[in-house]
Amino acid sequence: MFLLICLASGSVWGLIGTYIVTDGRFDRAGLVAAALSPGIGIIMGHAGKRVAASSWVGRCAYTLAALFVATGLFGIVWGVAQPAVANVAASTSPFVRAGSMVVFIWWGMVFGGDVLWLWPLSLINHMLIWNWLTVPRVRTPQPLGLTATGTEH
Repeated sequence: MFLLICLASGSVWGLIGTYIVTDGRFDRAGLVAAALSPGIGIIMGHAGKRVAASSWVGRCAYTLAALFVATGLFGIVWGVAQPAVANVAASTSPFVRAGSMVVFIWWGMVFGGDVLWLWPLSLINHMLIWNWLTVPRVRTPQPLGLTATGTEH
């Protein structure tokens, strides 16, 4: 179940990121990055398991760092996918394309002010996942295989 929650979270974040970066146009490279975002969700979900029991300040710091790591991974995927799906010269090194996309996303996130609403959204997202991790699960009792008379059948 934890895996499904991380997949869903990564999918939603991928669509949000693609919408922001493309100004709502959803180009092909962005859709490739959004399609691979569930994998980023799994990576970030497993990385955040250890933080679930830390202090409020630690959780806030983690979610800010996780926001930048996740958007960095998103930018790497986008930069590598560009020549395959868009009209971008493949002569540029994939490292240069990926690095420039990461800088582009981080620059826009910080100086465009998006971090002011993405960070609280990241915190809420992680809090929901951490709450799911810490709430005890109720299991349905299994039948013992005994009849009404107390003998096995």
